[in-house]
Amino acid sequence: MSGMASGDGVMSEPPRAVMWTIAQIVARGQDGSQPNVSKMVGRLVEKHGLEVERGPNGKIRAVNIAHYDQLRGRYGDPSKRQVQEREPQRPAAESYDEALRVRAWIDAENKKIDLALRKGLLTPTAQVRAGTEEAFGVIAALIDRLPNSADDLAAATAREGVHGLRVMLKKIASRMRADVATALQSVFEAAPESDEINDIEGADVGS
Repeated sequence: MSGMASGDGVMSEPPRAVMWTIAQIVARGQDGSQPNVSKMVGRLVEKHGLEVERGPNGKIRAVNIAHYDQLRGRYGDPSKRQVQEREPQRPAAESYDEALRVRAWIDAENKKIDLALRKGLLTPTAQVRAGTEEAFGVIAALIDRLPNSADDLAAATAREGVHGLRVMLKKIASRMRADVATALQSVFEAAPESDEINDIEGADVGS
């Protein structure tokens, strides 16, 4: 299952009744049409790490409804929501006791997610992806500067042979490590404390 990046396994394995199909989400009557729900699920999976279950063909088979509602509340378009949301309709085969257990699990899991986000124990996957890409760019730019040291390497080799070359390479490596550490620290300090709403539409997802 896909999900948020966590340092301490905040999200536990959900009960089966919490994993809903696209059709079940549509049936509760507060999320719009099936294409709209599929698009929202795809967007939340891609940009915010919505927890889903995939079939052998890689298509999304079920969605963690608690995680979906939590992310939809944060990133969904308020203008497209109904003014009064109805209580989700439970599958017919679900018992009353199971419904109570699922509701308790959803409430507890949402509280854990919110608390973990506030404590910085969870990082939205979109934010992790953006930070990683920026870090890769910084490191690549520093590596690309290595040819600028060709003259220094040649001079060291001419003066002291292999020993001089080895000493110069160690100096360059030490300088590059320091430059990488400084650059990554700048990236970390510039990173936002919370991710912003991303309006890019996700791909359609099959039910």
